[in-house]
Amino acid sequence: MRARVTTLFLVGLVTAGLSHAEGAANELFPRMSNIENAQRDSKGLGPQQEIVVAPFLGDLSIALTFVGRDGQPVAATHADLERLSLNHDMARQLALKNFKTRCVSKFTSFEGNFWAIDVPYAPECQSAVYLLWDEIWLDVGRKLTNGVVAAMPTEGMLMFASADDSAAVARLERLISSEQAMPMARPMSSLMYIHRDGRWAVLSVNRGK
Repeated sequence: MRARVTTLFLVGLVTAGLSHAEGAANELFPRMSNIENAQRDSKGLGPQQEIVVAPFLGDLSIALTFVGRDGQPVAATHADLERLSLNHDMARQLALKNFKTRCVSKFTSFEGNFWAIDVPYAPECQSAVYLLWDEIWLDVGRKLTNGVVAAMPTEGMLMFASADDSAAVARLERLISSEQAMPMARPMSSLMYIHRDGRWAVLSVNRGK
């Protein structure tokens, strides 16, 4: 399984804050990161800060984290997975199960044509991770039958619209640029993603028009 993941550094996480003995399996959670940001911010960090990140889709990757003593996410390492007798696939499944148990959420509609996910106020409940919650999008797809387009411009924001609503999709695209240009913004993804037929894909946008 090790060949399917890449050793990178994840922006926004710390690698100290709990000992290996403290990282319990029921405190393991998935966390998304922008791959380019993670690589750029890794410069100058020591090898003890290396974590394992699996590519997800587009410019997103997935790491595994624990809830630290101060409540903030702490990166999990290969040594942590070995201590818990988990390979990467098992650990990711367990992390997602923990996320679904603790991070139950709801949607808020804006102007009737696009929605945001109301994320519980907890560091382990990261908005971008809701992309992995298949049951949510299958349920949304029963209402938005032509597909769902989602954007995650920055940390803490996930918005989506019906794929056949061109005005709402265009608004999502503008939102990416405006949100990422804000002072102190922590960019997540510069892309839009479409959920159709039970899976996510990167949405191709013709910017020449």
